Amino acid sequence: MGRSKSRDTIEVHEGLYLTAVGKKGTWQCYFRVHGESFRKSTKTVDLMSAKLKALQWFEEARSRKQSGQRVQPVSFGTLKDSYLDLIRGTGKFEYHDGTIRRHVEPFFGKADDLSTLDSSTIHEYLAWRQNKGEKIPTPQT
Repeated sequence: MGRSKSRDTIEVHEGLYLTAVGKKGTWQCYFRVHGESFRKSTKTVDLMSAKLKALQWFEEARSRKQSGQRVQPVSFGTLKDSYLDLIRGTGKFEYHDGTIRRHVEPFFGKADDLSTLDSSTIHEYLAWRQNKGEKIPTPQT
C-alpha cells in the first residue's frame, strides 16, 4: 500500500491508483472493478483527501458491482442523450427534446448519479414546478 508506480502515480490500495495531473497536481483516481474501468478527478491537491475520496469510490464501486448495479453511475445527461438518440428520427423527437429541455433538465440536469433519486426528489421536483407557476405533470408523464 502506498508504493510508487511512477513519480506522479501512487498505489493507494491494490489496484487503486492516484495520479497527479495538470500544473497544480490535482489527484485523479483510477481503478478497475471486474474489468470495468473507473477514472475520476478528486478535485484536490491534498494527498490525504484524495486518498480518502479514492478509497470511498473504490469501495462504493465494488459494492455496486456485487449488488448487480453499474460501477459507473448514470448521470441525467447520459440518460437524456441515450433516450434522445433512441427516438431520433421519429415524429416524437422534437416534442420530447423540447419538453425535456424546458421542464426536466433545469431541475435534474446536474444529477450525476440517478440511482440516488428517490420519491422525495420527485416530490421536490413537483413542488419546484408548482413554484414556477407550471402545471404539475400528468400521471403518464
